[in-house]
Amino acid sequence: MLWGVGVNAVVTYLSTMLQNGTFYGDGTGFLTTEDGELVTYRGARIGWPTGPGWSSSFRGALYYQTASKKLAEANKVVGVYGHRSDANGANQIKVWEWEQYAQANLRVIFKGKQSPIHPTPFL
Repeated sequence: MLWGVGVNAVVTYLSTMLQNGTFYGDGTGFLTTEDGELVTYRGARIGWPTGPGWSSSFRGALYYQTASKKLAEANKVVGVYGHRSDANGANQIKVWEWEQYAQANLRVIFKGKQSPIHPTPFL
């Protein structure tokens, strides 16, 4: 859900483990609504392993763009998010809209679950 509208999300992130054991990553993605509206986004994140396999936790920020009149609010939004993956690569993410000068005034703008990660080995 994005501002109460059902969406499908596609995202590609590349994360690198740093010498201190944390991850830094950035990526791009897009959201599509059931009626064909499109929102693209860029993001950056930091994270750390939390257990075996893909278990990890990330925090980051997203910057949205759209030509959609219905979702035009996205062009003025910075989303801050938390993202967790379990050992099998199943993900949960929650994104809040950041409102300038109002740290206590964060509202959830996207919640969802993603299917497990199935990485393609590099050849």
